[in-house]
Parts: sequence; structure tokens; C-alpha cells
Amino acid sequence: MAAPLALGFANNAPWAKAFRMTRDGTAVDLTGAVMRMQLRQAATPYDPVMLLSTDNGRLVVDDGPNGLWSVKVEVAVAVQVPAGAYDHDMLVRLRTGEEIRAYVGTVTVDRGITTDPVPWQP
Repeated sequence: MAAPLALGFANNAPWAKAFRMTRDGTAVDLTGAVMRMQLRQAATPYDPVMLLSTDNGRLVVDDGPNGLWSVKVEVAVAVQVPAGAYDHDMLVRLRTGEEIRAYVGTVTVDRGITTDPVPWQP
């Protein structure tokens, strides 16, 4: 059964958040895992708003044996996501070949107020 995961980010800043994947309280070994997550507008059949995966570097296995992984999205990508609520789930293929639906939930993207170019002052 997929674990619930609610995320929140702004579309004018990088997305960075770390997690630990466990099953029955024990870390899932993510060494060599392939991870995929799509963001879609709630209850719509439309194309995904964003794909996050280990292939495109937006999902990163930080410490495989200890189940540590993170979301890492550059601001150049985040600014392309309209503010709103999106559904997601995350599929993981472990190096053993087992495929699991690890997480399900929502991603809330807030509209960023401050945008570039901003003349930074010391």
C-alpha cells in the first residue's frame, strides 16, 4: 500500500526536500532503484504537468542502503509549473526487479511573488 505524501513548493524557487523510504519501519534499500513521479491536475486525464525521475535528476537516491532520497527541481523548471494543487504518485523499481507504488498524495505549488531579474543587494 502506498504511503501518503503531501508536498508544498513555490514556483519561484528550487524544490529540495529529503525523505527516508521505509517498509514496516525498516529502510527500503534504494541502491540502483529507478524512481518515477508525475504531477497531474486533480481528477483530469491531461498530460502530466511535470515528470520527476531518477533518469532526469529530479528524484535522487542520496543514500541507497538507508532508503534516503530527495526531490531536487531547479528553479528554471519550477517556474514553468502553474500555481495549483496536483495529484501525484511515485513508482519505484528496486534493483531486485520488484515494482512498488511507494507514495501517493498531493503537491501544492504556490505562486511565487518575487521573480528574476532581481538586483541583489549586499
